Amino acid sequence: MDGRTLKFLNVVGEYSRVCLANRVGQRCQAVDVVDTIEELLRRYPVPTHLRMDHGSEFIAHAFQDWCTGSGSGTAYIEPGSPWVNPSVALLIAVGDNPERLCSEAAFAALCGACPIPASSGNRTRHRLNRGGNLQANCALFRIALSRLRWGPATKAYAQKRSGEGKRKREILRCLKRFIAREV
Repeated sequence: MDGRTLKFLNVVGEYSRVCLANRVGQRCQAVDVVDTIEELLRRYPVPTHLRMDHGSEFIAHAFQDWCTGSGSGTAYIEPGSPWVNPSVALLIAVGDNPERLCSEAAFAALCGACPIPASSGNRTRHRLNRGGNLQANCALFRIALSRLRWGPATKAYAQKRSGEGKRKREILRCLKRFIAREV
């Protein structure tokens, strides 16, 4: 690299958390954002609203005019509130503790998603770790809930686990651990 800064434009589905578009460049202006969204509209229906931060490219008149003309509303994320976006909370947790990340198990422990044995004499089971970064744990929880609601594979997994006699709390623990592995 030549030392110049890069701008990232990431378009993520609010419920599915699937990355729909990813643009990297030396600049990102309102025209670039509109072009990216129009390209996405060829594949997806028009959204009811677009959620974004307060970047200058998003509050520009060209972008606001496009939103008005397309029928999409705008919803802004308040500055400094990563709770709205789970991926931001996970990145903050990782950035605050880079020395603790030597494996995926260490990341799960950092997020409080690692299992702790809680067996009695009759039953072998695990419970969720209550330690770790609370914001990262909440982010994993929100991702797990949205996958349970919208993801067919996750719904099938939860159905299978409940058929094995697992409670919803245990199913969520397993899902959070799986998501920590994916990240």
